[in-house]
Amino acid sequence: MRKYGIWIMIFVFFAACNVYAATNLYEKYAKNKAVKIFLNNVVNDTGKPDASVDVFKKAFKDELAGRMSVKLESAASQADADVVVDAKIKSFEFKSRVLPRFTGAETLAADMTAPKSYAKLIVEYTVTSVKTGKELLKYPNFTTEELRPVAHMEGEKGYMWGISLNIKRFVYRAFCKQKNARS
Repeated sequence: MRKYGIWIMIFVFFAACNVYAATNLYEKYAKNKAVKIFLNNVVNDTGKPDASVDVFKKAFKDELAGRMSVKLESAASQADADVVVDAKIKSFEFKSRVLPRFTGAETLAADMTAPKSYAKLIVEYTVTSVKTGKELLKYPNFTTEELRPVAHMEGEKGYMWGISLNIKRFVYRAFCKQKNARS
């Protein structure tokens, strides 16, 4: 019985490692000089005109250009790319002058002096290989939620801030080496 328990633990460990590896493309493209990414479809599913597809595309290209550790390039066409990214903006919420989250009287007193802006964004990202046509990654509800001490960010400024955070975290999670206990 003990023998089977050890084998089950080993199996579970390797299964967990494989699931983890399947959620990141760093190892797959680590030897490439650069990863060329084509942003194919961006769909606004929110029903809100503030969630602009054009602003999303601009923020995505800016994020790729700003990466230092992993060289990522925006491809001009699908034929020039290594991978294709499709994005569906599912939800966008932005509020200015929200009450801060607090756990005690001291925190509340400190946070009351600074106005806050709140952004929550949910995007579905799909990454597909150009060579094989197979789906490499899918994040069905990639969510970022942030509170920032700036109250004057409304409209496109607030959306740009929220979408930039979401894209930055997506690019890191999908293409960069992850910091974890195993590395």
